[in-house]
Amino acid sequence: MNKEKKKHKKNINRLNYIKCKFPNDIASYLETHCVISMTLGKQMENEKGLAWKRHNQQGTGGIYDLAEELTDEFENMFKDEPWEDKDYLEEIDFFLETKEMETKYN
Repeated sequence: MNKEKKKHKKNINRLNYIKCKFPNDIASYLETHCVISMTLGKQMENEKGLAWKRHNQQGTGGIYDLAEELTDEFENMFKDEPWEDKDYLEEIDFFLETKEMETKYN
């Protein structure tokens, strides 16, 4: 394979990764990650919730992973969803409450 074809293939692989990692777009992903991270930070301050549980099990690195896992899941759940009829922050709150309930019963 010549240099140009290799470069083109590498760029396509990067684009596919970006489409998989950021199913809506990078701005949406970053907004979601920020809101989820702020919520996890509050849980750490209050010493309760998903974040506190993960921190006790895996340390600080576990919190980073948790924020990424939750962001990925939320973004994939709402892939290509129009937000006109939904409240973004309420949806994230409901999503996180649901996750909290799932961990209590698992």
